[in-house]
Amino acid sequence: AGSNDACTAMGSLSKFIAPSSFNCTQLGLNQVILTVGDLSGNVSTCTTSVKITDPSQYCGTGAGDTYIIGGGIMTEFGDTVRSLPVQVITTGLSIWSDCDTTGHFLVEDMAADSQYRIRPYNNANWFNGLSTFDLVLISKHILGVLPLTSPYKMIAADANKSGSVTTFDIVQFRKLILGVYDTVPGITSWRFIPANYTFENPNNPFSAGFPEEIVISSLQADQLSNDFIGLKVGDMNNSTDPATARAPKDTVWMHTKEQAWSSGNMQTLTLQLPDLALVDGFQFELELDTALVQLEGLVQAGVLRPEHVAMHAGGRLRVSYNVLTPMGTGEAALSMQIRAKKSTSTHDFLKIQTDRFTAEWYDPAGTARLMLQIGTEQAGNNPLRLLGAIPNPYSVHTAIQLEVPHPQNLKLFLYDALGRLCLQETRDFLSGTQEWPIKTTSPPSAGLLWYQIVSESGDTLVGKIQYQPER
Repeated sequence: AGSNDACTAMGSLSKFIAPSSFNCTQLGLNQVILTVGDLSGNVSTCTTSVKITDPSQYCGTGAGDTYIIGGGIMTEFGDTVRSLPVQVITTGLSIWSDCDTTGHFLVEDMAADSQYRIRPYNNANWFNGLSTFDLVLISKHILGVLPLTSPYKMIAADANKSGSVTTFDIVQFRKLILGVYDTVPGITSWRFIPANYTFENPNNPFSAGFPEEIVISSLQADQLSNDFIGLKVGDMNNSTDPATARAPKDTVWMHTKEQAWSSGNMQTLTLQLPDLALVDGFQFELELDTALVQLEGLVQAGVLRPEHVAMHAGGRLRVSYNVLTPMGTGEAALSMQIRAKKSTSTHDFLKIQTDRFTAEWYDPAGTARLMLQIGTEQAGNNPLRLLGAIPNPYSVHTAIQLEVPHPQNLKLFLYDALGRLCLQETRDFLSGTQEWPIKTTSPPSAGLLWYQIVSESGDTLVGKIQYQPER
């Protein structure tokens, strides 16, 4: 349909599609990624699926047959879980399909004779069905006072996926309830188990392990009964509303850096709000410990103006803001001049106060609670980020630099300028700054190479490197 850029003429844009050719092993749906680059090195991508058919049966009798894969998701009590994404994975293709309001999903045009893995996914709406009462029930289970009788409930109580239910799980859930966590690290808000799976020991579902995907070894006909039991992690008393499993994000974090304050010293403290390009409005109330600091005034910076802010006795500052037109992402929301009465730190004197005024964030997706994070960002908010390849260009080996928010499995696809696959690898990564070494010499000639890194959730990062073979 056309691509354009603010600075580079359309005729000068580089366009790259991968894969660009197909064979008899790729009949049915195939994922294709189009990458467009400008003269400054910026790239943008879009992803779609193309259906490859063989009506003249050049690939053999019966080649080109395609079938439907479908199923449903419900709780152990038969309540449908709505609007969740389901991933169907096969060689070279990953397709997402959302469940409808009845909890059912359907993917068409799946090639015959191929293996498929089906995995529902959800890491939203953590507070759906989670409260301190759930911690009470987990405690009673650990002490043997009131054991959990459902294997699904025992799995839902395992916050750290250790294969057991311990007091550490309570600690993890409590941090979420208190707002220390935005999500529980290392686990998603829902887990899914094939509905036809029978636990060897229902009193200890961890003893033999359990599957969290359905595998079709060789698709030979329509398969519409790939059903899952969905369980909300942390919910012990069945208070989850499965109809709102993917409600808008629970928490938006307002950030400020940790600073040291010397007695008598005055500094500027700046609060940052994310996704300002999408916000409709927000409100919150800050409380400063007046025994430690004195608020001297507001700095006219960012989006807030005097009419949006009111200062109250006791070191309280209330903010109410709404907007009709978008703002710039990452723009400072509020800057304050603060003088220290004693040597202190930001963590000691600043907090959000919610006893009289709720802290809320409004965007097109709905309402979320607004919380303050002092120091670094929560890992749960950080995306998988691509930092580039070093060295670039390369002749023998290079390494793609990544910022990985949490331990996960990643896939790498390396293509030459003609869209031919040169390298495919899968690796497990820990969180933090990581690198993916590339030592292949398989590209046929010098030139531009494109690589794609695909995360467990289906997010795709695209980059380019220059290959210059040694002479």
